[in-house]
Amino acid sequence: MNTGNAKTKVTAARIIFNLSTYNLNRVIIGDSGSVKSPLNIIEGRGDRTAIMYAIKAIFNICMIRNNRLKAIEDGAVSMILKKVSDGDYVYELWVILRMLSIHENAVQEIIELDGVHMFLKDGTDKASIDNCITILDRIVSNNLGTLKEVQEEEKLHKTISRAVYYGTAVARKGANSILVLIYKANILLACDKMFPHCDGIRKLMTLYTTKNYNIKYLKCQHSKCTEFQWLSDANVQYESSIGTSSGSGCFGCGGSSHWIRDCPWKESKCEVQGCVGTKILRSSRQDHSYGYKYLKCLTCGNFQWLKDVLEDFKECNNGKLNVKIIVG
Repeated sequence: MNTGNAKTKVTAARIIFNLSTYNLNRVIIGDSGSVKSPLNIIEGRGDRTAIMYAIKAIFNICMIRNNRLKAIEDGAVSMILKKVSDGDYVYELWVILRMLSIHENAVQEIIELDGVHMFLKDGTDKASIDNCITILDRIVSNNLGTLKEVQEEEKLHKTISRAVYYGTAVARKGANSILVLIYKANILLACDKMFPHCDGIRKLMTLYTTKNYNIKYLKCQHSKCTEFQWLSDANVQYESSIGTSSGSGCFGCGGSSHWIRDCPWKESKCEVQGCVGTKILRSSRQDHSYGYKYLKCLTCGNFQWLKDVLEDFKECNNGKLNVKIIVG
C-alpha cells in the first residue's frame, strides 16, 4: 500500500475500506498494526480516490476505541491538522479528529500544534462548525489554559456566541458548554458579554452577611445572568433620571420614539403570500437565545428574529414602515 503505483494504492485502499466495514476486521486491523498504512495514503498527495477510501477506512477503524489511541500514536492528529490547514478534505478529517479528541493525548497534541486557533477560525459550513465546536469544548474542558485564547476570539468576533445563535443543536450544546466554562472562570463578567439581550426581571433581595447585614439589592432572576445593583444605587439612578426624559421608550422593540402600546412590531400583518394572520412580538425563552426578540405568525408559523427585521427596515430605501397596527 505504501510503495505501489497509483492504481495499486487505489485497489489496496478500497480493500482495506471494505474489510473495515466489519467490526471484527476493525479489531484485527488495529491489532496487526495496520492503522498506519491508510494514514500514509491520506498524508500523501496521491490519487484522490485512494485518499477517500483511506479516509473512510480510518473512520471505520476508529469506531473501535482502542484503535483511536493507535491512530493518535501513528500521527493521525498532526496529519489531520496539516491537511486541514492546506484546505484538503476538511469535513471528512474534522469528523475523524472529533472521534480522536475523546483521548487526552489527542487534546494535548492539538493544543501543542495550535489546533485551537484553527477550530476558532474554521466556519466554512454548519457541519464543520459542529465538529470544531465539539472538539473545542473537549479541549477547554480538559485544559482551562486554552480559555484565554477562546475568550479573546469571543470578544473580538463573537465566534462562540454565533454558534449558539445560528448553529445546529450539536453546535449550540458545545458552545453553551464553552460559555459556561468561561463564565465560571470569571473571564467574562459583564452581563452584556454573555447575554446581550437579557430582558429578565430583577428580584429585590436582602443580604445578611456581617459586612452588609439587611442591605437590599437587585439581582436578575436568571441564574446565568450576572446583573447586580444595590437598591440604594438604583434609587439614586431613578431620581436623577426624573425630568430629564420622557422615559426609556419601548421595552418591546427597544425603540426610543414610542411606548410599547404604540409599537409597530407588537402586532403586524404577516407578509407570507396567502396568509391573513398576525405576527406577534415575543421573547425567546430557550437557553441558547434567551431574551432575544422575535416575530411569529399565529396562523402560518412564519418566524423572524426582530433584529433581522429591523436591519432590513433600516436598509429600505423609502424608509416607510409596511405594517398594520391592530388595536384590540
